[in-house]
Amino acid sequence: MNYQGKGFGKELLTTVIGWCETKPLGEADTIYTSCDGKNEGAISLYQAAGFEITGEKIDGEIVLKRSLMGGHSDE
Repeated sequence: MNYQGKGFGKELLTTVIGWCETKPLGEADTIYTSCDGKNEGAISLYQAAGFEITGEKIDGEIVLKRSLMGGHSDE
């Protein structure tokens, strides 16, 4: 079965962001992720969830960041 395009990734990402906003591992204002710069689907998913491309690369992947509720991402 093909699971792409069914909203599972969006739902999971929303859940993870919500969990991070509870600050279970301590205080944090920003969360980061990375993906292949050619993966337009992933980039669109992250940007729709409020992530911004930082311009940085780690291990060849682009880095994206998102402010947590009440936080500021301009660190």
